[in-house]
Amino acid sequence: MPFSGKGDQAQYFLEGLFCYRNYEDGQELLTASIAHEILHLYGAWDLYENVYVTCAQSQLASRYFPNDIMHRLDHKINNLIIDELTAWRIGWKTNAEDWYESFRPSYE
Repeated sequence: MPFSGKGDQAQYFLEGLFCYRNYEDGQELLTASIAHEILHLYGAWDLYENVYVTCAQSQLASRYFPNDIMHRLDHKINNLIIDELTAWRIGWKTNAEDWYESFRPSYE
């Protein structure tokens, strides 16, 4: 639950993360899920289709960032990477490309 910069900062600035031990279907939580959720606290954007990310954005992410941890999960975390967009969002890369903005989710 990262603070998005919108709303009352005094009331909503507390950031946090919680993960359940199992998914709703009973399967154990993947290590990659934990890492994915932690990266949100540093500003990483989801790159898979959801209520804030369009199908077009997700398809573009499939093309440019197919193995990014913010785009998909894998049972083996070593099959996933932090690609350039996520690296920029979390502060590992300082220069943003103009086209990164095409991945901005609707909540921002």
